[in-house]
Amino acid sequence: MKSLIYLKKFFSSIITIFIVSLIIFLLFESLPGDPVLIRLGIESDPILEARLREELGLNAPFYIRFFKWCFQLLKGDLGNSFSYSSYTVVELIKSRFLTTFIITISTLVIVLVTSIPLGTILAKNHKFKTFKFLKVFSQIGFSIPAFWTAIVLMYIFSLKLKLLPTLGSVNWNRYPITSLKSLILPILTLSISKVPLVSHYLCNSMIEESSKDYVRVAKSKGLNQNEIYKKHILRNSLISVITVIGMITIYLITGTIVIENVFALPGLGTLLMEGISRKDYPLVQGIVLYISFSVILINFIIDIMYSIIDPRIRKEGEKR
Repeated sequence: MKSLIYLKKFFSSIITIFIVSLIIFLLFESLPGDPVLIRLGIESDPILEARLREELGLNAPFYIRFFKWCFQLLKGDLGNSFSYSSYTVVELIKSRFLTTFIITISTLVIVLVTSIPLGTILAKNHKFKTFKFLKVFSQIGFSIPAFWTAIVLMYIFSLKLKLLPTLGSVNWNRYPITSLKSLILPILTLSISKVPLVSHYLCNSMIEESSKDYVRVAKSKGLNQNEIYKKHILRNSLISVITVIGMITIYLITGTIVIENVFALPGLGTLLMEGISRKDYPLVQGIVLYISFSVILINFIIDIMYSIIDPRIRKEGEKR
């Protein structure tokens, strides 16, 4: 039964990806601007325009181009870039993927490693006066915009202390240490706003769980406070926190677009902005589809994690 539930979720994810692909294709079809005229200029030769339009496949009807694009997707082919004519979209995404991946994963690890112990400590000491101060401080932390945090960190660590580079210079093959230094500030920028958010949410969830009947029963059995928090309260609180962590992961995938442009990092975010400015439809469609697929995959993983942590959720799914 459990495998059947996962199979249903898998097929629903496939249908969602198809719908998202159609929406993405329709969206870029409706955007103003002609990629042929952008490449050749407004006063270009009509013969060259027709030849390039045929070469790019833009002279075919919409539905033919869409189903051709879908067929290419099944083979893992996202087409050729309009602006980077010697590269395919997949090659361009691969060339920028590592930078975005390291920023996203590193930030997520820092958030999890820091916020779970911090949230637990806050929950244990929520009756003290310092708790109110820390709670207000955490609210200020996750309400500050990421781009403003980036500017402050650049001013402190780059301009004043001169410890880290202001702008990104990533070349993992030739300069791995310099490349790693270029990612420290972006990772810190994204982490600073997300650690208070997760710890604040976990703290509130644990405080709510600590007032429930099963905690009183555990205390009556003689279990110490640390054991109760670790084995019972934290485990049940993680169910609601998983949703927040999933939302943060989705934010990190999409939020790196802003941060990469602030720090001028050669990641998928800057590549997406380059594609938009050049009306490179295949490139932009490919990156947006990658982001959409990542969001769907994360939601699929979160559903599985729900059923693993709380068997009651799995049993409810089996009843359906």
